[in-house]
Amino acid sequence: MIDVTLKGFLASELPQDIREKIVGEYRYINVDCDWWDFILDEFISHMEEAYGAILEKEEIEFDLCRGGYVKYNGTFYLDVGACKDKVEALKEIDVLIATAAAIADPSEKYLVGRIMEAVASMDLSYRYGIVCINYSDVETDLFEYADPFELLSEILGDERCVSLPDELERELEALIKEEFRNLLNRLRKEFEYLISDAAVIETLDVNGFLFTKDGERIPGFYPITAETDHKLLVEK
Repeated sequence: MIDVTLKGFLASELPQDIREKIVGEYRYINVDCDWWDFILDEFISHMEEAYGAILEKEEIEFDLCRGGYVKYNGTFYLDVGACKDKVEALKEIDVLIATAAAIADPSEKYLVGRIMEAVASMDLSYRYGIVCINYSDVETDLFEYADPFELLSEILGDERCVSLPDELERELEALIKEEFRNLLNRLRKEFEYLISDAAVIETLDVNGFLFTKDGERIPGFYPITAETDHKLLVEK
């Protein structure tokens, strides 16, 4: 048995053509894991902060092939208060209710208060790709109920108030779709970076992968430090 000194090279130390060969072999080393996990965690935190929505990570599905998509296979609810800064329809509803309160006669003051309560307690939800808006009717007289937006329309003499729920639904749907588009773009960008030549070479270097001058992997794990000269003792 004799000791033979074998010279090993980091991927970054090899000529360009050899590096290209190595990268081709290890192209997907960085994505052979749940590389998307932290991105989904950040997205879930963002949705809670921006919209008061609680999402389950297991319900988020995405595919980066053939154009790609992101979808949510479940239901989450949006908080009315949290959405007001981002949804123009909610701002407009608040302005119209305040206007109604200012011009309402004494008999209508009660109704304006009930309209305000109905709007504040609306259920805004996203169910399997569709935004749903649910709210309670307002009690007007004994055993009589009316749609709060129809009542607001009557008090203000503005028929457009009746269409406000539809406007709110369209705006929320556009916002949520934009959030999912942003998530898809973030996933694409991260994936493309992880399979890039630079990222693959860096991972191989950091994890102590050593190669011969011809680009053949030298088996084993060799932690690389500033003092390492990559000379390995191999038994023959």
